Amino acid sequence: MTPHRNRARGFARGALLLAAILLASAVAPGLPRAEEGGKLEAGDVVLPAGVSIQSLLIPQDAAAPAGGGFDVAFRELPVVAEGTRLVALGDGKSVVDVAPYKIDDFAFTADGRLILVSGDTLISPGKDGPVKVGALSSSGMKLRAAGKFAAYLFGGKDEPGNHDVYLLRPGGELVKLATLPSPVADVSGVVLEDTFQMDTLAATDRKIYRIESDAPVELIFEAGADIVSIAKAGADGIYYATKNGVGYVDVNRRAHEFMPGHTGVLRLWGDNLYVWSPDERRLLRIDGVLTSERWFNTE
Repeated sequence: MTPHRNRARGFARGALLLAAILLASAVAPGLPRAEEGGKLEAGDVVLPAGVSIQSLLIPQDAAAPAGGGFDVAFRELPVVAEGTRLVALGDGKSVVDVAPYKIDDFAFTADGRLILVSGDTLISPGKDGPVKVGALSSSGMKLRAAGKFAAYLFGGKDEPGNHDVYLLRPGGELVKLATLPSPVADVSGVVLEDTFQMDTLAATDRKIYRIESDAPVELIFEAGADIVSIAKAGADGIYYATKNGVGYVDVNRRAHEFMPGHTGVLRLWGDNLYVWSPDERRLLRIDGVLTSERWFNTE
C-alpha cells in the first residue's frame, strides 16, 4: 500500500475552475436559527471544563436532506445540498445553484472555493453557470477539502475503485495517493501549497490509515465499530465518529470516546467541531476543542 503518483485515467483535461463563492450576504455567520435541542439524550458526554456543546434540532419544514453532503463554508456557515442547490442549514437560504446538475457531494477549500460532484461528473460554479471540470471513474465519489487549494476524492459505487484515494490539484490534475484494502469511508488532511507535502488520514471500515508523501501507508488506529467520519486535528490527533459514538485519538493513539450514543458527519473549523446527523436532523457544535485535545493528551 505505497502511495501512487500516477494520474487517474478518464479524467478530462483542462483548467480546474474553482470559483470563490461569496457567502456573507447569504446568511449571518455561525449556527443557523433553529429549535433548541435541549439535553442530549444518548450517553454521557465527557469533556473538560471550558468546553461547551450547542445542540440544534432542525425544524421539519427547514432544509435538512438526508443525502447530498454537508460542509462548513466561509464564515463558519453550515451548508447542506438540496437537489441542485446548496442551502444554509436550518433556514434554507440558497448559497449557490448549479442546475441542471444534482449535487451528490461538495467541499469548500479553506479559502472558500467550491467543488462539487454530480453523478460521475466533477463541476465548479462559474460566472455564467456551472462548469464541467472532468469525468470521474465512478458515480457516488466523495469530496473533502485538502487545505487552501486542493481536495481529496475517494469512494464511489464501483469495486475495487472505491478503495482508492485521489488528490485533485489546481489545474485539474487528479493524482492517486493510495489504494487501501477496503472501500474508503472518509478522508481528512492537509496538503501544503508550495511543496505538495501532505499528511492525510483515510478511514475504511474500522481502520484509520496515514498517507504521507513518499512513505508507506501506515495503519494507525482501529475502532470498535465501523467508522462513519473522521477529522484530522492538531498535535497528531484524530476525531472520529463510529456508529456508536464520537471520540478522539490522542498522540499516543489512545481512544477517548467522549460522546457515546451520537454519530454523524464531522467537520472541524478552527476551535469548533461540528457533528451533523441527518437522520436525527440534529447539528451539534462543540466549542473549544483545542482545550479538549490538550486534556485528552495529558490524561
